[in-house]
Amino acid sequence: MQSIGLFARYPTPGRVKTRLAASVGNDEAAAVYKECAELSVAAAREAINVKRYVFCSDGDDISLMTEWIGPGFEYLAQDGIDLAGRLDSALAFMFSDGADKAIVASTDTPDLSADIINKALEALAAKDIVIGPARDGGYYLIGMKQRRPELFQNAVMGTDTVRREAEQRAAAHNLSVAVLGELHDIDTIADLEAWRKRGRDERVL
Repeated sequence: MQSIGLFARYPTPGRVKTRLAASVGNDEAAAVYKECAELSVAAAREAINVKRYVFCSDGDDISLMTEWIGPGFEYLAQDGIDLAGRLDSALAFMFSDGADKAIVASTDTPDLSADIINKALEALAAKDIVIGPARDGGYYLIGMKQRRPELFQNAVMGTDTVRREAEQRAAAHNLSVAVLGELHDIDTIADLEAWRKRGRDERVL
């Protein structure tokens, strides 16, 4: 079984996209996050032969998340003291639930597509790990064929070296890595403007 887990939070103003909110305000930042998340959800829905999960940042929001995103996903609270631990925990759950390939993806990357998800899962036929690098040095997706907690142990997230350090950890444990195309997260006003410009340029073409 192939599985994808989306890391998401309910788009409450003031609780999402706080860096962006400093420029555009809480309401607009929440609206941007909601749009990004819904695009990621649509991509996951269109992916082929996968079991779908949403890992909610706040377990108290699961009913709201279920109402917002709708059927077709299993909803669970994220479990762990930091992001690295929560990623490992989510992957561990999917493997315990029967997955033989599992990926987790953020909902901050509006250009995530079903094709990218399918390619990530296909890459795991030949590689141990798959990483979708984000332009800011992190990653928007990570997947594997079995749980690899060593990739997350003591990992510091939220820096511009997260992706590189993940690859280094994989190499240190003799794990092969497939790297997908780079995508943009939407964290700042510059990110938002660049995404909107790309959309305008594509519509012109």
